[in-house]
Amino acid sequence: MKYRLLLLIPIGFCALVVGGTFATAPETRGIVFFRPEVMTVKLLAVCGTLLGAASFQRGDRLRWAWAGNAGCYLLLFGMDLFFPPPVRQGPAGLSPVYTGLHTIMATTANASAVVGMVIFGRVYRTADLTLPGSPLTRRVWTAVAVAVASLILVPALIADVAQIGLGDYHGMAGLASDLGDFICFCVVVPILLTALALRGGLLVWPWALLTACQLGWLLYDVAGATHFFDRTTARVLEELFRTLACTSAMAAGIAQAWAVRGASDAPR
Repeated sequence: MKYRLLLLIPIGFCALVVGGTFATAPETRGIVFFRPEVMTVKLLAVCGTLLGAASFQRGDRLRWAWAGNAGCYLLLFGMDLFFPPPVRQGPAGLSPVYTGLHTIMATTANASAVVGMVIFGRVYRTADLTLPGSPLTRRVWTAVAVAVASLILVPALIADVAQIGLGDYHGMAGLASDLGDFICFCVVVPILLTALALRGGLLVWPWALLTACQLGWLLYDVAGATHFFDRTTARVLEELFRTLACTSAMAAGIAQAWAVRGASDAPR
């Protein structure tokens, strides 16, 4: 029962985003509500993923997977702290030091997330789990995930490269982010199938919530494609889906810690 209560974390925070959006004026919404809300959910994601990492012994592969995700969210939080949106979206003439440091942080954050999610995606091999479905079915679903990620993110990747080609090196941070999201979503199929293989057990919760996290980031990228929505609507949807992703990561880390503790307390 307590695991089901974890679902209230992403649901509650998403409801908070909707309520805060309507409660604040559009011209001040970004500074008054969105900025503190985004920093809060990223910090919560750091805490949750660190809790997941701390539940494993040093050297355990899953400790590295959770630590990779924690490192990603910590760097994303740091980027919001030191490079608020007006700086990030400013003119290309900003200090090269600022641009370089922002790019390094964005690249490292996404690389850290990719490492973590690839480890998660390969856990079924080391745990000798049998994933549901035939090998052909799993390949088909993987191909579908790659196709969906390509449809959403390849145009953004092309735009990032074009931005860099025009001399605006802020596009390098966007390129790192979009490329990281592309790789992470491509490995979401084995993570989802691992959750299905574990159904009926406590470990299904962290894996299912990790899947929800990656879905949240994919929807965030969809919302950011401004040709689908007007900019005001896109911004609200971005914050809603980013909140879903971050709070699902937090809930997944808590679920992982609870599951490991429950296994260690079980009679032998």
